[in-house]
Amino acid sequence: MTPGPLETLISGPTRSTRAFSVPLGILLHLALIGFVSAMMIAVFFGVGFYLLRHPTPPATLDFALLEESEIITNAGVPAPTQSTLQHTQSSELDAAADREVEPAQSTALATTLIASALPAPAADVPDGRGGEVAAPPADAGFAEVVKGAATLVKDATTWVVGDQTVRLFGIRPGPPNLLASLSKLENWVRAKGSVDCRRQERSRQYRCFTAAGEDIAEAALLAGLGRIGDHTNATYRGAEAQARRQGKGSWGKP
Repeated sequence: MTPGPLETLISGPTRSTRAFSVPLGILLHLALIGFVSAMMIAVFFGVGFYLLRHPTPPATLDFALLEESEIITNAGVPAPTQSTLQHTQSSELDAAADREVEPAQSTALATTLIASALPAPAADVPDGRGGEVAAPPADAGFAEVVKGAATLVKDATTWVVGDQTVRLFGIRPGPPNLLASLSKLENWVRAKGSVDCRRQERSRQYRCFTAAGEDIAEAALLAGLGRIGDHTNATYRGAEAQARRQGKGSWGKP
């Protein structure tokens, strides 16, 4: 027997109606999941579109900043900064300069010790008029100009002009077996007349010339009667070279 409408309303929903009904909590849960998913998709797409329109510039390496902030991992200590490197280089330069100065200071100290060991020079004697007499120069007693006849020749370097002995500039004596040739040179100089000798600056040696203007030291070198000294000139070197080529005097074959 089929129930009536009143019986159906009283008895509640049928089996088919209960099969298709969904609880409200499940619907709310599904709606929340959908909303969160939509928000995540919107955020991801929004960030993607923003990055496409505003690309990030390529990163550049600041070497100056890297030198100042880099950490030396092997040693576990910070790397030296630019100012530290400059200070280290300056210290090394100062140390090198000190090493160069040390020999000079040692030489100066040795010179001071030697000077202190030497006897002190004699004090100047007052001249009786309230002043003091200046100490004589090192070349005192050597005239600036010596003139006169050549009275004696000891060797190619040492001559007696008038009554004063002079040593010729730029020449050393030759071997002693050349006395005969040296006498010839002496006679040649005397035949020319008076000799004019001029002392060289800051030296006790002289350059002597005949009355005709010939250089006596050059003539001795040309004859092979002497050798050039440590301090000489190009003329004397040329004269010795010529005597050597021609085999004159001491340059001759034995």
